[in-house]
Order: sequence, then structure tokens, then C-alpha cells
Amino acid sequence: MRARMREHLQRRAQLLHDALSVRPDQEAAWQALQAALLPPEDARPPHPPGPPPGAAPLTTPERLDRMAERLARREVEFKRHADAIKQFYAVLSPAQQKTFDALIALHGGVGGDDKGMHGGMRHG
Repeated sequence: MRARMREHLQRRAQLLHDALSVRPDQEAAWQALQAALLPPEDARPPHPPGPPPGAAPLTTPERLDRMAERLARREVEFKRHADAIKQFYAVLSPAQQKTFDALIALHGGVGGDDKGMHGGMRHG
């Protein structure tokens, strides 16, 4: 499943790259953006809600603590993605920025959840 997701992400990234007509002098910034948007190799796959089979059910405070941990991880990931996108955006020409804005808006925005640059351009 991860391999299929990566293939999908690569196709979407290539479409964006082509639509923006990334110039050779922008290629390093493009590569940095792509590297920042990839999920870490050690990222855990999504898991179903609740405790694993056979485990004791979580208490409400335990569930809240787990939710807080997930939110904190997502916030760190969002910041990393947002910073990378802003750095790439800064090297684009005004015409490329306009194209980028239009394409990202078309595909659901950037980073608000597991979508955005990831749903629009990464997780699909």
C-alpha cells in the first residue's frame, strides 16, 4: 500500500512540477520541497481506533492523552510542511505562484488535515 501511495504521490508531484514549469535554478528548492513532504520512513501506518485486540480498553483520560499526542505530532508535521512550501513558493515567479495557488486550491488546500499538499498532492 505504501508503494502504491508513493507512486501516486510521485505522479501528482510530476504534474505540479510540469504545470509550474520549474526552471533549473528552482530545481533544488523543488527537491527540498518534495523531501519535506514525504512521510518519514519510520512513520507508522494508520491504525484502527481503540486498543489492539485483547488489550484492556483505554480510560477516557488515556484516550484524551493519546489524542493530544497525535495532535502534537500532526502540528509538528504541519509546521514542517508549511515551512517547506513557503520556502519553495518564495523562489517561484509571480506567474508560477498564481499557478501554484490555483492548483493547490483546486486540490483541497495545503496541509489542513491529512489532505492539502498531501491530499491534494501527496496522500490523495
